Parts: sequence; C-alpha cells; structure tokens
Amino acid sequence: INIRGIKFAPYELEEKLLAELPVSDVCLSVLEDHEGVAKVWVVLVLNEPDCMTYIQENIVALLPPVFGAVKLTTMGAIPRTATGKIQRADLNKKLQALQQRR
Repeated sequence: INIRGIKFAPYELEEKLLAELPVSDVCLSVLEDHEGVAKVWVVLVLNEPDCMTYIQENIVALLPPVFGAVKLTTMGAIPRTATGKIQRADLNKKLQALQQRR
C-alpha cells in the first residue's frame, strides 16, 4: 500500500486488524477517489452484524496516522484463491463499483 509516498505491507496491517477487531477476515486496499486522491479502504467480514460501531470507534488507533480517514465497507467474503491468497484485483473491481454508486 502506497499512501503519500510511504509504503506499507498490507499483510502486517491486516493481521493486526484481524487480531484486534471482531472480524473473521480483513483486507486493505487503496483506490483513488473522484478527485484522484488515494484513499485506504478497509474491507471487513464481520463476526456479528452489530459490531460495526465498535470497529468505527477503534480502527483509527490500529492504523498508521498517515492513512487519514479510511473508507470502511463490509462483504460476506473476501475473494481468495484456493491457497488463501487475497484476489486484490477482484476486490478492487468490487470496490470501484461500490465507490461509483456512492
């Protein structure tokens, strides 16, 4: 993940979020918004539907400050290969479609 010229390994941050938040899966992605500004998206698979408020209140402290305001969204499942690797290209297509609807 490259934000404002600073590179972060998404796997390390995803593992941290997975350990600290009530989620069964998580993925970080970066998409440009309508103004061409890179925004971090956090895709979550929730353990329980009513835990989003807790996540919104606690996620900022778990991410690097340079990320700024992140976009949170939930999915039923994060697309993965048979070996468990996140299919980031597939996920980004879904996020782009979601972003266009907003």
